[in-house]
Parts: sequence; C-alpha cells; structure tokens
Amino acid sequence: MSEWKETDLVNLKVPLPHLEEQKRIMAFLSCLDAKIDNLRRQNETLEKIAQTLFKHWFIDFEFPNEEGKPYKSSGGAMSPSELGDIPAGWKVGKLGEIINIKHGFAFKGECIVKEETSQILLTPGNFKIGGGFNDNKYKYYSNDDYAKEYILNKKDLIVTMTDLSKEGDTLGYPAIVPEIKGKILLHNQRLGKIETNSINKPFLYHLMCTREYRSYVLGTSSGSTVRHTSPSRICDYQFVMPSPIVINNFSKIAETIIDKQLANFSYIQTLIKTRDVLLPKLMTGEIRIQDKNTLIEKV
Repeated sequence: MSEWKETDLVNLKVPLPHLEEQKRIMAFLSCLDAKIDNLRRQNETLEKIAQTLFKHWFIDFEFPNEEGKPYKSSGGAMSPSELGDIPAGWKVGKLGEIINIKHGFAFKGECIVKEETSQILLTPGNFKIGGGFNDNKYKYYSNDDYAKEYILNKKDLIVTMTDLSKEGDTLGYPAIVPEIKGKILLHNQRLGKIETNSINKPFLYHLMCTREYRSYVLGTSSGSTVRHTSPSRICDYQFVMPSPIVINNFSKIAETIIDKQLANFSYIQTLIKTRDVLLPKLMTGEIRIQDKNTLIEKV
C-alpha cells in the first residue's frame, strides 16, 4: 500500500451538490441545529428555575406558609439545631436514614466499545458539572453477561462515585435517567443508584445539587489523580429534613419541570437522529430539499 500524502487529500475529488442545493441543505440543517440548541437552552433554564426554587424553600426557608407567604421572612417559628436555626417541626437527619445507594455492575472492559450497539453503558462522563444528564458522548456494551437488575429505567436517580479529574468535577453529582429510544441503559460500577421509598426523588436530586452537599462530598473524598466517594460517605451527609408536606409540594412542581426536560431530551434525540440520517442522503442527492420551506422529496 502506497503512503498517504497531504496532497492526495487536496486532490481528492468528491461529488458535491450545486451551489443553490448546498445553500438549501445548509439552511435546512441550520434549522435543525437551532431547534436542538433552543431545546438544550430551555432545559438549562428549567434546571436553574428548579434549583433556585429549591434554595428559596430549603436553604433560605422561604417556602410558602399556610397563607402562601414566605415562611421565614413572615415570622415563621424557628428552632435551634446542629446546623443552625431551622423551621419548627423540621429536623436534622442523614441521607442514610431515607436512601440506599446500590453499586453498579463490573462490566467487562473488552466488551466496552465505541461502535454503537443497542446498549449504552453509562459512566461519570454522562454527568454534567452541577448535576444533570450529559448526552455528549456514550460508551457502548457488546455483551449480555449481566443481571437485568443492572438495567436502568427512565427517571431512575443515579450519582457519580468516581471522577477522573483532579478537581472531581462531577463527583457525587446526581442525574435523572432519560429514555433513549431503542437503547438499553446500563448501570456500571462507577455509579450509584439511589433507592428510596420514603422521600421524593425530585427533592433528593436537587438536594444533591446544592453547594453544601457538594462541599461535603469533595471534603470526604479519597484519591488525588482519581477522586472517589462511596455509598457510606454519601449516606453520612447531614441535611435539614423538611416536613413531608413541604417536600411533597416542592416535588409536584419539580416533577413537572423534570417531565418537561425529559420530553425536550427525547425530542432532541429525535432531531439529532433525523439530522444524521438525512445529511448523507442530502449530500448524495438521494433526498432533495424542494424549497425554502424545507419540504423534502425523494428523487
């Protein structure tokens, strides 16, 4: 085989649509990209709204009282605790009192592949800094040598137990598992799955996004090059446990926001798949854009 040279690439001839067709293709794809970007930004805004509400209710203690007024600033009764003054009737507890964290499965390294399969192996790379699901890069699994209990379901709450960055960028942060059509999402050993029957997951998710929780996780982590935490360390985290009625009221709002985010995520996946399927067909002329309104016809 002859050696490849840069000049070979320069001189390589490829078929291209005529200029007007290229412009129509670019306009069509730009429209798809704009929709994807808009949905991502909408989800970021929804996340900020929910986290701001959580802080207002459970950090500042300004949840609505019986009259719908902000509790603390309206003179709501406060009681001393080891974490400072908290609303009367609330208490300080540990996460381990209300949750269990299940370790994932040690999937075989030789079966973890970059080529797309029907199975996505979730990793710490699928978490955003600050909390949330990151869909920028997936790893796939090519075997079925695992128990079905390690298949994740939509709306499962998961948390990172390991982070490869020195600063522990995503360590301990949570994510809510989305649905990815046609894919099985797998729970590997670097992640913990939150199990609870006594408290709403939307509340837990936002609690695990707070600065206070984050500081605790980093302060109790081990390792320097690779940072680690554990179920027992996370379960030892102390927090102010609100009354059930306030948690439920918040969770109703947060659940609606999460449902909208998951719907947006699903639409984003559909748009990305549509774009990736259409691009080569548009470039080869197998499918053409008829006019500026993006009506598509087969040749």
